[in-house]
Amino acid sequence: MARMKGTVKWFSQEKGYGFITAEGNQDYFFGVRDVIGAVLPATGSQVTFTPATGPKGPKAIEITILSQPEHTAPDNKIKCPHCARQIIPRLVTYKGESEKSLCPFCGGTVKDFTGTSILDDLGDIFWGMIRNIAVAIIDTATAIVIEIKKSKKK
Repeated sequence: MARMKGTVKWFSQEKGYGFITAEGNQDYFFGVRDVIGAVLPATGSQVTFTPATGPKGPKAIEITILSQPEHTAPDNKIKCPHCARQIIPRLVTYKGESEKSLCPFCGGTVKDFTGTSILDDLGDIFWGMIRNIAVAIIDTATAIVIEIKKSKKK
């Protein structure tokens, strides 16, 4: 059969298989053993292959990688609360402890780490839960009083 060109739609190195989309949007299954050479394809790799029929449908064999996709770094930027620019905050430490993070453009404090600990966060969570419970109790008590007043009027 004639060789075809396609793009790796999906490939899992852990599972050892993936799919290639060829001209006409036909998907072809392939396993790691069908790849020629030691380099494995990645999602987006351009390949050539020989089409075949497998037990569950179209299969790609004798796969040759033509080009790998360019890897782009993940965008770990956040928005500065002061100047609204996309930034990677700079960490300021004092005596080995994190003190704060700053915007590299405007110098504004993004987060202040002084005086905070996991216990502070747990305390905030605890008091938030207590507040929610108190509000629920007050709402329930208010509803009961309203019902009692309604029943006395009848």
